[in-house]
Amino acid sequence: MSRLPLTLVLLCALAGTLSGNRAAAQATATALPAAPPAPIHFMAHGGYFGSDGRQIVATPDWVRATLDDTAQSLLRRASASQRVTFEERRAHIAQVLGGDGVARLYATSLLLDWLIDETAGDEAATLKARNGALRRTLENDSPPAGAAGDADRRDGFVSPYQRALLAQWSLPQLVVPSFAQLQVREAYLKTCTSLRVPLPRTWGEAGAWTSNGKLAAPFIITGAAAELFVGNPRATDPPGVCLALPRYNGALPRSDQKASLLGVICMAKDKKTDRDGKTGSHACFWDWQGFGTTTIPVVGTEVPITEFKSAPEFRIADGGECSDCHAGANAYVRHPDDPAFQGIANLRPDAWPVLRVPAGWKENLLPTKLEAALAAVTGATDGDCSDCHRLGEVPSGLAGYCEDVLLPSVLGKTVRGPVPAGSPPGTLGPVIAIIKKTMPRPSSTEDFSKQIAALKVECKKIGVEIEPPPPP
Repeated sequence: MSRLPLTLVLLCALAGTLSGNRAAAQATATALPAAPPAPIHFMAHGGYFGSDGRQIVATPDWVRATLDDTAQSLLRRASASQRVTFEERRAHIAQVLGGDGVARLYATSLLLDWLIDETAGDEAATLKARNGALRRTLENDSPPAGAAGDADRRDGFVSPYQRALLAQWSLPQLVVPSFAQLQVREAYLKTCTSLRVPLPRTWGEAGAWTSNGKLAAPFIITGAAAELFVGNPRATDPPGVCLALPRYNGALPRSDQKASLLGVICMAKDKKTDRDGKTGSHACFWDWQGFGTTTIPVVGTEVPITEFKSAPEFRIADGGECSDCHAGANAYVRHPDDPAFQGIANLRPDAWPVLRVPAGWKENLLPTKLEAALAAVTGATDGDCSDCHRLGEVPSGLAGYCEDVLLPSVLGKTVRGPVPAGSPPGTLGPVIAIIKKTMPRPSSTEDFSKQIAALKVECKKIGVEIEPPPPP
């Protein structure tokens, strides 16, 4: 078995010897809860979605069940030694954190990161991304744990004592950035400057950011308002654009609004070649991931960009690869007909964007074969999906991409349950969900019909056809 990471070594050291737990761990290693009722099919912008395309409400009970289900699945693959080690550590977490459900769930998620590394193989990156997202949900959505006005509790995720304990476990979410992290962030700022990317100004600084309005409809995830802010350039900034998208409780007064998610993307207009020979209009990424607190005021509090994580620090476990979605003719995911996305300068850079994301993440390659196939049927006056969306390769066996993303987006989808036993041939199962089309947006004035027809053809080539919803 490989060595445990420092997080778990320190966890064990805090309680001394665990030998007394071994017999109990061996007895309970297979006594695991049942699977959750709504497994995650995919994630986007902090939201979880089931196989029917509907967003899952991430309650604490659902998070607990999802963590237990992940543990159950992994422990089936684990060796006897790995199973016992996992149960020892889980018993120790219960001993140290007692009955605090949120803190115990958080620590259990950290323990699962170790088990994923030990047993998951090729699925490790996906499972760790989901596991990390569950931790973010616990941080952002947990109700206050202490008395009202207890300033030391910040957002109420853990008590001051527990925060100190978790900090000893080297959890980056709860400690001030180290000197090494600050050096990484400064180096990233210098790289972006050298590539003529405008730099984001201090969040909350007077005159630094202007709201372009709330998005008119739920944007990717429900349950949180999304508001688009445009960075106001300094006199010395090169041409380009900075956009930020905080998500927060829109029912609260402005002074009380705190964002649980806040990403910043700045994109150059100018074309530039970097040291590796990549030429394009470069785009740089930052993300608020907190220290000591997990939210950031939407207005009224100044937070320098050096307190945001920069792209070199991003991990898939923090929420997936940014370049999965932020790609195409510009670095943003936008709905052009939504008023919040209108009137923004420099959204058409001089060259195809180069995304400054961690090494090994997807690059924003020039248009794919699918995009070329769509362009071949599109005239000068027709709408082009790839203006706003990067399109993956359909003929490479990605049937799920056709069935769950492409076709439901442009056609909608009828989801049916199992065919009742004893039904005659040709009987369809009962309708259990209707997924409505989302693209193009209803107010779009462009005609995308030729590209939609071409998408149906490309997906049919790999055997994917769906049942659109009936007309309204």
